[in-house]
Amino acid sequence: MYSRLSVGLPLLFLILVSAPVFSGNGVEVTAATVRERLPARLKTIIADKAAARTSQIEWSLKWIGGRDDGLIERHITRTTPDALWQSNLGDERGGHQSAVDAETGEIIPGGELTGTRNSLLYDGYAWHMPDGGRRLTGSISPFHERQRDLPFDFSAAGWQPRWSEIGQNVLGLHVSQLEGFESATFTSHEQGPIELIVAEYEDKRIEWSVDQTRGDCPTRAAFYRGGALEASSTTEWALSEGRWIPVRMQFFRGPEEKPVQEITVDRATFDQPWHAQSITPEDIGVMYGTQLRSWNDWPMSWDGTRVLSSQELTELMYVYGVQPDPAFLEEWAEASEMSVEEFTHWQNEVTEKVREEYFREHGESPWLLTRWKERDEWDVFVEKFVEEHQLDEPRAKKAGDILERCKRLRDYYKRKNIREIREAERAGNAAKLARYEAITQRIFETVLVPGLKRLAGDRKRMP
Repeated sequence: MYSRLSVGLPLLFLILVSAPVFSGNGVEVTAATVRERLPARLKTIIADKAAARTSQIEWSLKWIGGRDDGLIERHITRTTPDALWQSNLGDERGGHQSAVDAETGEIIPGGELTGTRNSLLYDGYAWHMPDGGRRLTGSISPFHERQRDLPFDFSAAGWQPRWSEIGQNVLGLHVSQLEGFESATFTSHEQGPIELIVAEYEDKRIEWSVDQTRGDCPTRAAFYRGGALEASSTTEWALSEGRWIPVRMQFFRGPEEKPVQEITVDRATFDQPWHAQSITPEDIGVMYGTQLRSWNDWPMSWDGTRVLSSQELTELMYVYGVQPDPAFLEEWAEASEMSVEEFTHWQNEVTEKVREEYFREHGESPWLLTRWKERDEWDVFVEKFVEEHQLDEPRAKKAGDILERCKRLRDYYKRKNIREIREAERAGNAAKLARYEAITQRIFETVLVPGLKRLAGDRKRMP
């Protein structure tokens, strides 16, 4: 059965950490100020749609007209309190909607795009992995920027005048459509059971139709510019287990009577024990070493806790020996048209040259060249985990590899911050020391523990 379909944080709240928007007259319009401009009635309606802690929504998107007319793609959207993950599974043939080739600029027909496409809103960024089976490359962008395949937030269903693949902002609108919103005036009119709420600013107008007999659910939203309808959406709601949920959404371009897209919700579940309780970029295929094309065209990577520059990745891998997962190295070798042995040999040559350069610059051998002689609490934790989960020898070895990688990562950050840590110790600055200790704790919680659980198959899956 369906449950209440208020997924994650409402879009208004989700955007609160995004960058400011500037209106045409140079006035800064942040998401917070946009929310503050809403009348009490809208705030109440949004607040009443309380979010579930976790959710999983299975839905289909139908394309109507154009190159992909008739294409129906299957999606799964998952939420936790701090993340929104969407998997585009493609159609029954494994195909996807059309896309633009990044190198040639040519349109790739939908049927030629295959593989699961994963998108994620996490830690203030939009992450995208174009093929769930390949972990070498992806993209990352502040999620308020223009971004293809930004996850669809069901908690905003009916509030946004349109659904956009290239980036949603406050109320689902683009920055250009928000210009002047700081001066918006609101009016409300009742038309039988329907309450029409209108926001007007400059030459723009947003209308929401709210059905007061269906739990104050928005059934239509529309955006006008210069008196002309630019985009709109309609939402059908159903009562299930005492809750109103959106089950069908249609999206229109301009005054056209025929929708260009249609979403059908097939199944929705909330706060189930088999749901993912936390989501990180690694869940969508991003790994330490994955090259991420960034919004500023600088290649970035992920170390399990934060985004790295190319220089930081080189230092981490070749100076301090924090190597990616062997499975990732196998993909890397394949992409380089080398055997794993050849690729490892090449890596060792690079490591030797980088460390020689490090020695010339610093006058000492790179730190972390030796393995740890003393057992610490992380060793004890992994030993107990291996025993409790009865991991066989191959998996126990992989658990040891994960442990070593995490300890190297932990000690790498301690080394980088050693001067500041010692100064904080001398000064008795507990707050500053706690911030550095938090880095260690985050590596434990977001890299070591999830890595072991994935290894053990400990995460419960949907039945």
